[in-house]
Amino acid sequence: MPRRVPHPSLAVLAAVVLLTGPATASAGWGADRAQTRTGTAGGVRAAGGSGDRVALSWQRRIASTQRAELRLGRARDGLTRAPLVLDSSPNSVETPITTYVRDGAFAVAWRRFLGQNHRIRVATVDRNGRRGATINATTTGESAYDPQWVAGPVPALAWSRRTRADAIELTPTGLRGVRLPVSPLSEPGATTDANGLATVSWVNERERRVLVSDRGPGGFGPPATVATGDVSLTRVIRARGGATLVFWRQDADLMVAARPAGGSFGAARRVLANTADAAQVALTGTGEVLVVAPTGDSSLVGDLQLARLGADGAPLGSTLALGRGRRAVLVADGTGSAFVAWMGESSARAITARRIAPGGILGVPRLLAARSDPTSSPTLAATREGGAVAAWVAGGDVHARTYRP
Repeated sequence: MPRRVPHPSLAVLAAVVLLTGPATASAGWGADRAQTRTGTAGGVRAAGGSGDRVALSWQRRIASTQRAELRLGRARDGLTRAPLVLDSSPNSVETPITTYVRDGAFAVAWRRFLGQNHRIRVATVDRNGRRGATINATTTGESAYDPQWVAGPVPALAWSRRTRADAIELTPTGLRGVRLPVSPLSEPGATTDANGLATVSWVNERERRVLVSDRGPGGFGPPATVATGDVSLTRVIRARGGATLVFWRQDADLMVAARPAGGSFGAARRVLANTADAAQVALTGTGEVLVVAPTGDSSLVGDLQLARLGADGAPLGSTLALGRGRRAVLVADGTGSAFVAWMGESSARAITARRIAPGGILGVPRLLAARSDPTSSPTLAATREGGAVAAWVAGGDVHARTYRP
């Protein structure tokens, strides 16, 4: 007779579970989950912070009402909290954008048409999902356009009006208004430090110049000219050691000029040739400056290239090919890695993402979605622990996937 092998007892199995611990979800991108199911959504934006926290904001029309909404979660668990309705109106409520503040809290800014002009409103939401009072950052007078968060130790919100540009800073004691020296409607770049907004860059289209201004005790000083000619699409970043890097597009080439702390800007360097759109720039936790832009002859669509730079603007190795697409977005996490996502060039507008490990080591391309809406752009945010969230709009609904490190 064949020998019988006894089954392990329940006690033995329990001991194995206690020794090995419960099973954990594997690292990587989770499933595609719809964040909205009614109405028509758009303009989704992402933010990430500490404690693996992530947030998505979007605008949504339900019947005749337009709403600004926010949803919170964690990269390892997904966006589990119910969406918060921040504002609603039969008039225009649009472009809600979010940023991480501190202590698990996020801030959201959006535009609302009220009193014959477009006004910017701001609200904060704490780690428990409790929202603060809505603050009107602008009131009467000229309409406000293109609000953009500037992340950093003291987050700032910048926007433009017809004749000037303004900002507010979210300090631990409240909001602080700042007048910006930039040209109206110029889509400036900006950096912050422990004291708030520190440096801004912009293009003076009439004079065809890239300008940079630093903030001192008395406000922003006279601007310095970094480049002249056929210039556009400026960005600025504060690198390790206090160095400042300014990027711009000149003719069709992506250029950079670097300034060490306490010094002056050096000669311009070409980062990428024949770029088709604006560059995405991110500073990693290891001090590398990453730059992504499409190259080629097609408007906005191109071969996406990754360049790695030091704090002096010099290249760190050769450029790397990421794939072909448009509307790329690049973010760095807090571990030294980064993520990049983009929309494909076909009519399906597929969404693809890659992880970039320290040293420019590329992960394999990951298809996040086979299709997205024509007006959609992918949005991406990373946490300080290495998690991430990517979102897009498909079929009028917001969709998202989270990355578990």
